[in-house]
Amino acid sequence: MTADAVVEILTHYHGHVQGVGFRYRTERLLRDLPLHGYVKNLDDGSVELRLRGTPPDVDVALSRVAESLSAHIRQVTSTHVQPSPELGAFHIAR
Repeated sequence: MTADAVVEILTHYHGHVQGVGFRYRTERLLRDLPLHGYVKNLDDGSVELRLRGTPPDVDVALSRVAESLSAHIRQVTSTHVQPSPELGAFHIAR
């Protein structure tokens, strides 16, 4: 990945997204993609997904989550953020 070919997205999923394996399923769905970032539960009951990668890989990741977990998602908000070089390999954050 070159620096100019990288995007970073911060996405929040609202709905029945905690207590249903959302983070673990997301990790499995994205395991084969060359991404950095994390997925974690937030105190307000939502799930936060932060991804850094090439635009095509990030698009594939967001599509996989939307398609596979749509039954639990009621609202999604995504924001482009400044890429963070210290963001590690994709993982489930606690």
